[in-house]
Amino acid sequence: MTSKERAKLREMRLSKKLTATKVGEHVGCSYAQISQFELKEDYPMAADKIKRYKEFIMSAPIPTAEVKLKSKIKNVSLKDGTLKEGREGRGYTQTELSQILKINQSAYNLYEQGKLDVPIKLFVALSELISIEADDIVKFKYYNPYSSTKKSL
Repeated sequence: MTSKERAKLREMRLSKKLTATKVGEHVGCSYAQISQFELKEDYPMAADKIKRYKEFIMSAPIPTAEVKLKSKIKNVSLKDGTLKEGREGRGYTQTELSQILKINQSAYNLYEQGKLDVPIKLFVALSELISIEADDIVKFKYYNPYSSTKKSL
């Protein structure tokens, strides 16, 4: 496993708020061994432990923040191209992100293209995963009571 793959898995572990201790308990080794494996390319680990490590991290759910909104927002419209930039900037493919988020890859593709609004809870998990601020990717709409159309900012 390359150092880039190890770094990506470590980043995923941290984004899912999994401690090295918890992963180590599942894999069958110490937190120090998990940390060393993630940070040192030449650190040896048995193939079966590497397999359990990857499976555990990939299958762990992304913790979602408790979203309490005064308004009844259910979905979020995204600015064109910003989700793709964030995803590529973190080194993820659409397939990888859709697997992590446990959604269909074609639905993710529609979110990224701006053809489908993102459910708010999925949006929160996604923005945490790719470390992007809502202000940077949300297409805000305002309502002018004197006009019959909504305008995007």
